Amino acid sequence: MLRNLAQTVKAMLLLAAQEVSADITTAAADLANFRNFAFQVAVGNFAFTNANKIALKIMESDDNITFTEAPAEAYYGSVKELVAAADANTVHLVQYRGVKRYVKLNLDVTGTVAAPVAVTGLSTELKAQPL
Repeated sequence: MLRNLAQTVKAMLLLAAQEVSADITTAAADLANFRNFAFQVAVGNFAFTNANKIALKIMESDDNITFTEAPAEAYYGSVKELVAAADANTVHLVQYRGVKRYVKLNLDVTGTVAAPVAVTGLSTELKAQPL
């Protein structure tokens, strides 16, 4: 039997769909009530190449004021780079496994890029709330 997905997944819009042609950072997500978290990045049509690309870099913070780039061990996998034609018209997940309370995703643009992008934050496990 399938579980009710709407009851299981918490989603939040962090970057409304827009054309990205320069570096941009999403809104912050507060992870205080989550046990896991991932950024879902929907990318539209664009001819990515190694010269024209977008790196998806997690930024983290303890205070929601000062953000620094997350270290390699805060990623499941590594920094995701959209560099090939197969990266267009797709959805990418960048999962955070760090310990900071607040995270953002920085879309680090290199070269000439004009790609439609939207970013959603996802979690499937809420921490137990005190009664």
